[in-house]
Amino acid sequence: MSTYKIGQVYMMLFSGNKHVQQGFRPGLITQNDVGNKYSPNVIAIPLTSSMTKNHIPTHAYLNAVECGLPKNSIALCECETSVSKEDVGAYVTTVPDQYMEEVGICLMKSTPVAMFINTDRMLNLIHLLKTEYKICSA
Repeated sequence: MSTYKIGQVYMMLFSGNKHVQQGFRPGLITQNDVGNKYSPNVIAIPLTSSMTKNHIPTHAYLNAVECGLPKNSIALCECETSVSKEDVGAYVTTVPDQYMEEVGICLMKSTPVAMFINTDRMLNLIHLLKTEYKICSA
């Protein structure tokens, strides 16, 4: 079994329907690494190479060359979902921190519930994530 990490892209099976992404496609892991280690699922965002909706505020652009992807892609942050580890396939790449920053911004636009957090608590949480949990290199 792989050790999944936040920011990694794997091929995975998304079980959406109608206007929700579905099928075997690249997915970007957004779940924290403790959850990735112990949960039978990962939380991920489907990627698409269709650039027709790249202007939507919940879509993060991922440059193929800089991110190690086969094609320029869009992270569909409004479609974050749980995927069984049984439906996760081959590792593709790890997205650089500067692109993960954009994904984080788009996720906050998609689920702005964090705006209810007191500013001091939010800053403390960010510090905790960056230092103790080593979520990103910044």
